Amino acid sequence: MLVWITTLTNITMDSEGIRQIKKHRVELAEIGPIFNDVEYSHIVLEDRPDVKIYAKDGRCIGVETTKCVSSDIANDKLNMLAVKSNVKLAIEQYKYETEKKQDYINMEFVLADDIGTAGVNFKRDQFIRKFIEELEAHRQGLESYPYQLVDRVKCSKSAIEQSIIMDFTIVFCGRIKQSDVEHAITEKEHKLSKYIKLDKNKDINEYWLVINSPYEENKDIETYNHSGDIVSEYDRIYLTKWDEYKRLK
Repeated sequence: MLVWITTLTNITMDSEGIRQIKKHRVELAEIGPIFNDVEYSHIVLEDRPDVKIYAKDGRCIGVETTKCVSSDIANDKLNMLAVKSNVKLAIEQYKYETEKKQDYINMEFVLADDIGTAGVNFKRDQFIRKFIEELEAHRQGLESYPYQLVDRVKCSKSAIEQSIIMDFTIVFCGRIKQSDVEHAITEKEHKLSKYIKLDKNKDINEYWLVINSPYEENKDIETYNHSGDIVSEYDRIYLTKWDEYKRLK
């Protein structure tokens, strides 16, 4: 049985210390799956690298974590945060309007793939009105309508005197691109030479890089296959998501 003993180094219980604890908690979740690949006595949560794993065979493994963010949606992801509140307001407004007319409905909708880009071009009131217009156009089956915000809608009459409107969008799903993985490696590669020179890391025998696919992107790591050899000074490189992991090097 593996012994799970974690040590926090140089942590104070002020606001900065709390931030560090939260950061380490996220890092532990990201690297957690790879603990299946090593028997260890304890781990140390710190910085540069993020984690030290003390293996039962005597090795000390320095683990650095990073995110694999899709280049296709990186900008849209930021914009999605800006339009998210407007979507919620539009849903509330449409629910109010349908109930006022006693047009009680059950509606499921899926947002357009590029709503993050399209949505920021509207002021709030314009966005809400445009969003509602698109919901109505979908209900009427208007194929020629210039949709920008809503991709599709499923709608039926409600059995109760209430409208239920739900977002069924699965955001940022699909396959992981090799170029995004390579970008993540490159971004962390230059830090490795600096880590090796630090006195506090003299006990490290190996360096591992963990590339985490964010849960909100819902990417499939099982089907990811890296074409060609990975050129990196890291001894091992892993791809992780939730409780899944895949060794790339």
